Amino acid sequence: DPNFFQKYPMTTLASVDELQSLGSKYPLGMHLYQRAPFFALNNPAMNGFVTKYHDRYGEFPSDWAVMDYDAMTMYAKAANAAGSFDADKVRSQIVGHSFDSLRGYKFTIRDGDQQANVGETVGTTGDSGGKYPFPILVNSTNLKGDDLLMPTAIMQQLQAGQCEKTPGTPNTTDFSLCPAWKTS
Repeated sequence: DPNFFQKYPMTTLASVDELQSLGSKYPLGMHLYQRAPFFALNNPAMNGFVTKYHDRYGEFPSDWAVMDYDAMTMYAKAANAAGSFDADKVRSQIVGHSFDSLRGYKFTIRDGDQQANVGETVGTTGDSGGKYPFPILVNSTNLKGDDLLMPTAIMQQLQAGQCEKTPGTPNTTDFSLCPAWKTS
C-alpha cells in the first residue's frame, strides 16, 4: 500500500543512512527521531565536518559517522589527559568529564552508569528543497540529553536487580517497582 505511512502514522528511529539510501523513495511525512542528523545541527564544527566528509567520500555523513567522530575525539582527549592507553586511566578521564561535540554543545559522561547526555532530534520527513538528494527532517526539534536520560538512581537500581517483580528474574523488571521511581 503506497499510502501505508499516511494511513498509519508512526514514529521510528532513523539515520541519514536510510534517507540517503532510499533518496526520493523515502516516504515524506514520516515522524522520525535521529541521534545526530547533520542537517538539523547547524553549527561551524558540524558544517566543517560535513564539507570534509562529503569531499572525501562523495556522500553525506550518517548519524553514526558524527557519533563515531565525537567518540574518537573524546577518547583521544581522555587518553592524552591520562598520558596512557590504560583502560582504567582513560576511563577516569572520561567519566564525569565534558567533551566538545559536532552537535554544537558539550556532552558529559555521567557517573553511575556512564551514559552520555547527548540529545536526539525529532521531526517529520520533508523535501530538502534541492539541497540534498534525499528528504530531511522538517519542523524538527533538538531535544536535550538531560531531558531524555533516566535518573541515575533508577539506573543503578535496575542494574542491582531492585526493580524485579520476582527477585533474580530480570525479565520481570518493572520500572514502577524501583524505589527511586516513586521519588522521581
